[in-house]
Amino acid sequence: DDAASLDNLYIQTDAQLFGNTSYAEFGILLRAQGTPTQVLSSYQFKISTEGRWMFQAVDLTGAFVLQPWTRSSVLDTDTWTLGVLARGDTFYLYGNNTLLGTVTDDRMADPGIFGLTVNPTTEQSDPAAVEFDNIIVTSRLGVTYRGMPVALTEWDSSDPADIKEELATTGQIQPAPARE
Repeated sequence: DDAASLDNLYIQTDAQLFGNTSYAEFGILLRAQGTPTQVLSSYQFKISTEGRWMFQAVDLTGAFVLQPWTRSSVLDTDTWTLGVLARGDTFYLYGNNTLLGTVTDDRMADPGIFGLTVNPTTEQSDPAAVEFDNIIVTSRLGVTYRGMPVALTEWDSSDPADIKEELATTGQIQPAPARE
């Protein structure tokens, strides 16, 4: 309840099914307006247990699909790591440490609360239960004097080549040839 409202942030969480859930849609809410128990508007990044992902804006007038359900083989697992980097009106959407896509939208620019969501389908008789763990939220999205993003993860290596490779793999940078 006392979490700060944020507009620019990076949020990441691990997720796995809990119990005997036949199907679930789950993910991350951000820039949500309202209270944790009554969200009036938000951006929603969701994945499904069928290996699909989507991104939408929801407000009192309805849901606006910004990225329709899209299949990705990196989501064909029993455990997932989800992440969203929100910077201005651009959202970088990650699944299992892979950049799934980038969406630009400016309809909700104000800071808001963030959270997690779990949904079953309307036809589903069993409850959708997902366990979230290792939740990371950071608003340190500045850049260094060389233009590199401030660390969003903790690297296992202090070797700049390893760090460059991780940033390139996650879509944060496009490496250029080295200069002398």
